[in-house]
This record gives sequence, C-alpha cells and structure tokens, in this order.
Amino acid sequence: MKHIAVFGCGWFGLPLAKALQQAGFTVSGSKTTAEGAAALTAAGIRGVVLQLTASQLLPADLLEDCDALVVNIPPGLRRGEDDYLQKLSQLAALVKESRVQRLVFVSSTGAYQQEGVLTEADLQLATSGSSAVLQQAERMFQQLASDKRNVTIIRFAGLVGPARHPGRFMAGRTGLTGASQAVNLVHLDDCIAAVISILKAPQPAAVYNLSAPLTLDKQTFYCLAAEQLGLPVPQFVAEEPRTLGKRIDGSFICRDLGFSYRYTDANSLLQACDSCI
Repeated sequence: MKHIAVFGCGWFGLPLAKALQQAGFTVSGSKTTAEGAAALTAAGIRGVVLQLTASQLLPADLLEDCDALVVNIPPGLRRGEDDYLQKLSQLAALVKESRVQRLVFVSSTGAYQQEGVLTEADLQLATSGSSAVLQQAERMFQQLASDKRNVTIIRFAGLVGPARHPGRFMAGRTGLTGASQAVNLVHLDDCIAAVISILKAPQPAAVYNLSAPLTLDKQTFYCLAAEQLGLPVPQFVAEEPRTLGKRIDGSFICRDLGFSYRYTDANSLLQACDSCI
C-alpha cells in the first residue's frame, strides 16, 4: 500500500494526511475549493477538489492509483443538510468501481441511540434521527467489502484537541442535566494514530469504537475543564437517581490491533488541549 487518499481534509483529515505523508506514503487529499486543493498541493499533498452534491457525477479518475481511502465527510446535520446519504452514494459507487483495497469510513459514536456500556456489538437499529443517518452511511460503505477490499468503520467519540478544548463546551451554562453520566471524548492525536494503525494492520476488524477510557463523570470533568481555562464552571441540577447514560467502550481496538491511547485520563487529555485554545 503506497498511495492513500483522505477525502475531507478538515480539522481531522488534514493532520491525518500530514501524518501519513510523514510516514512515507503518497497522499492525496480533498478540499471543497480550488484554493484549498492548491494549499494541499503546496504542502506536498496531492490536492483535489471534491464537492459532493446529490446530482453531480464524480470524475471517474478521482481514485486513480489509490490503494487506500479514508472517508472523513461528516453529515452536517446541525447545519440543516438533509442530502448526506445521496452525496455519499455517489462516492460509494466510485469506490466500488475503483482498485481501492482498504477503506476506512470515519463515523461517530452518535450511531448508538441507546444508553449503557456500549461495545461495537451493541449497535441497535435506529429508524429516525441522526443515529439512523449515521448507521445508513456505515452500511453503505460496509457493503463495499469484498475478498479484494477491506472496509473498516471507526466511530469517534467527541473530538478534542486544537481549538476544541472541552473547557469551553459547557462553561457558564446552568440547569444542566446528566451530572453523573459518562464522558465520551477522544483526542485528535489518538484519532490519527488509530486510523494509521487500521491502515497498517494486515486484517483489521469491521468496526472499532474510539473513546478515551475516562473515569470522571460529566459534572466533575467539565467543571475541571472550565477551571483550567479560568472560565465559569457549569452548573448541573441534582440527580436522583444517578444515571450512567452512554459509556462508549473503546477497548476493542487495543486488544485487536495492539493500539494504545495516548491520553487515558482527564488531566492528560486536558493538558494536551492547553496550547490549542
């Protein structure tokens, strides 16, 4: 495997592409504008313009000479986008006809709609909402798996790192619920390392969760995070009874691929975001 394409060179995709380049791979990356693609090329990454629409056909040579592909295109549901699956279907059709041997689709732990301790095997079928959209997107790419193509879904927990310090997420807010619920976050560095581990693995699994093994509850963690930035701590309402909420178990990738999280506790995770405010 020599040539890897990263579709979606944004907050996660761009540093991933740079890390792959530093690891010795030939890397292509996509941006939505010609200016963005030119900036990638200037950085040594083969920049391409990728504007997914529900109707416009993608160029047949978009994946020419690519051995592996990382699809990192979020659904944009918060921005009111409702044609995500239509857009992805065009990309999936292109992959199906390509020579891509390894595909990694970046999804989210938002695919889980239920609560409790959740492993990769605990996905329950969602019929509506964002969980349903994410699940349908995952299935779209899982169907491309074959004897000649390995497909892996990686579900990221909440992302933290550069410009995403969790101390800002809830600072100063009041009347918050879920004080005793679990915190499901993962640092950018661990996301990059995990995807590279998948790409290098001889036979990775079909699905991995990625979530740091944090033990603090939401109230304790987000108050600590806000205090670190000198911001007003969030105010949670008293709970009775206490509830776990959703706890994402991200340990399977460690057992299966020998992966190790770099940031495994609240202090190390927050300190890693200090210089990224």
